[in-house]
Formats: sequence, structure tokens, C-alpha cells
Amino acid sequence: MYPIVLNFVREASQSSSFGWIGILLTIFMGVLTVFLIFIGYEYFQRRKMLSYITEAKKEAKEAKHTAEEMLIKITEVYDKAKISEQKSEFFNLLSKSDSLISEEKFDEASDYLKKAEELIDDLFKDVKELSDADKFFFSRYYTNWGKLYSGKKDYKEAFTNYAKAVDINPTNDYAYFSWGLALSDASLHEEAEIKYRKVIEINPSLIEAHVNLGNSFYDRDEPNYDEAIIHYQRALEIDPDNLVALSNLGSANLRKEDPDYDKAITLFSKAIKLNPNFEKALLSLAIALGTKTPKEYEESIVYFKRVLSINPTNASAYYGLACCYCQLFSEDTSKIENKQLCLFNLRKAIKLDSNYVEKSKTDEDLDFLRDDTEFIEIVEG
Repeated sequence: MYPIVLNFVREASQSSSFGWIGILLTIFMGVLTVFLIFIGYEYFQRRKMLSYITEAKKEAKEAKHTAEEMLIKITEVYDKAKISEQKSEFFNLLSKSDSLISEEKFDEASDYLKKAEELIDDLFKDVKELSDADKFFFSRYYTNWGKLYSGKKDYKEAFTNYAKAVDINPTNDYAYFSWGLALSDASLHEEAEIKYRKVIEINPSLIEAHVNLGNSFYDRDEPNYDEAIIHYQRALEIDPDNLVALSNLGSANLRKEDPDYDKAITLFSKAIKLNPNFEKALLSLAIALGTKTPKEYEESIVYFKRVLSINPTNASAYYGLACCYCQLFSEDTSKIENKQLCLFNLRKAIKLDSNYVEKSKTDEDLDFLRDDTEFIEIVEG
């Protein structure tokens, strides 16, 4: 339609009668054209601007979402770092308390464990299910409390804390082992046996568990030396050079119903060869040599003296010397120095351990001096 109007304007402008009208229409159409072009341009620009605004809003929204995600991630990383730092501190507190318990500094150890307790809420309050690592930390916390109370001879509290430790982490062999030691210390050897067996179930290669399981039979009011021997032998299957297992197996062979002195002496000798200053094996070998048949008192004396060179306060060594010298004096009364050495060592033994007063009253190895005035004075006090 626009071209038709334009042609009409041209024809009108060429006519003399319509010249002025054509001019006006031409101007009008020009203005209209410019106006329409302007309107179209504005419309286009507005559409373009709206498109930019829409795109900008979309990008802003995405940027906001990304920023929120980044903030969440940063917060998570911070929280993890904070928890990691707290766990590190928690572990250090447990380690320090453990060292102090070993040194029998129980009050200081308690302070460290109380500091560790303050971190527990932050570490575990929102945890629905503990990870294996969390179980390890949390269980060890109660294990250390158990060890602390065991050291203080508060066995009731010790057993309560060990129970909590294994409830949190049923595979905590260290807690079961420490629990067994506490039960043994409390002379509850049958219950200790159960804990040591549990340790072996979890960790069959732990030598100390086999040795202490043997001890739980050895130390009972009615000892079962044959059963103890089985477990000491199992410990030696794992480590043939384990000093404690060698010595304990030797002692069990000495004390069983049909003593095997030769085997016991061989075991003690091996332990001493591995460690010449192993006091327990030296003392046991001295006793074995003085009680086997034939008795070797002179050799026994040598080993009792070696014990005292390592530990001058070993009452058992002094008492053993007293018995050996008394037997030597009974064999040859002309050697009066053996009598004096017997009485000298008996005094030392009783001074260090008064339990030897009663023992000396009935010990057959001292019968030869039973009526001696000086002997009676020592024994009767």
C-alpha cells in the first residue's frame, strides 16, 4: 500500500492544481518514514536490551548459584580441616596420657584425658555412624581411662572403661589385652583367660597374648602348668627367641607334677645366652640348679650372685644363697664360713621381704640350722 500512496503523491505533485498538496504529502510521508524508521530502531534496540538484561539475569543467577556452591565447599573444607586439627589434638592428648600412665603419673594423665573429653562433643556429636578411624580414637580414649584406673588399683572403674572401649570397637585387641592384664593383677585369672583368648582371636600373632594366657593358668590358686606350657610353646612358635616365653616355659617345667629339670635348665640357659642380664632367667636357673638331683649348690651360688650384681635388692636371691650355704655347711661342718654366709644372706632376705620369716620356719633347706641360737634369733626377731 505504501508504494501506491507514494505514486499518488508523485502524480499529484506534477499536476498544477494539486502541486501544493503533493508537496505537503511528500513532506508528510518523509516525516512518517523517518518516524517509522526511528520507532523500528527503538523497538529493535529495546528488544536487544531486554535480551541483554535477560541474559545478564541468567548469568547473575548462575553466578550466584556457583558462589553459593563455592561457599558451601569452602565451609566443608574448613569444617574438615577443623575436625582434622581437633582429631590430631585428640590423638596427641591420648598419646601423652598413655606415656604418663606408663610412668605412673596418674593425676597428670587424668588432666590430659579430661582435655580430650572436651573435644569429644565437637568430634562426634553429629556423627550418626562412627568410621573405623573414629572408633579407633574413641575406643582408645576409654582404654586409657581403663589403664589409668588399673594403675591406681581401682579395678571396678577400670573394667567399666574397658567394657566401653570394646563396645565401641569390638576389634580393639589392645583394650582386651589391657583388660586381661588388669584382671590378672586383680588375681581374677579365669576371667583374664577369656580376655586373652579374645585378643588371640582378633590378633593370633600377638606373642604377649599367648604368654599372658599361659600366665593365667600358671598363676591360679590351683595352677595348671601343663596348660600353661601349651601356650608358652605357642608363643615360641611365633618367636623362638622370646625371652619371657623361654623363661616362663622353663618355670612351668620346673613346677609341673613331674618336673623336667633338664628342659628347664636348657630354656633358662638359652634366655641368658640371648640376654646375659636377664634377671628372671638367671634367678630361675639358680633355683633349678639348687633343686635338681644331683644338686649343684656351687653353680647355683654363681647365678644367685649374678642376679644380685644386676639387682642388689632381690630378696629371692639372698634367700637362695642362704639355702645353698646352709646345705653346703650340712655337708661339711668344718667350713664354718658357710654357716655365717647362710645367716648373713638370710638376714638380708628378711630385711628386704618379711615374708621370708614364715618361709624360713618350715623350709627343709634350712633344717640343719633349725636349733641354732643365731638362726632362731633371726627368725623369731
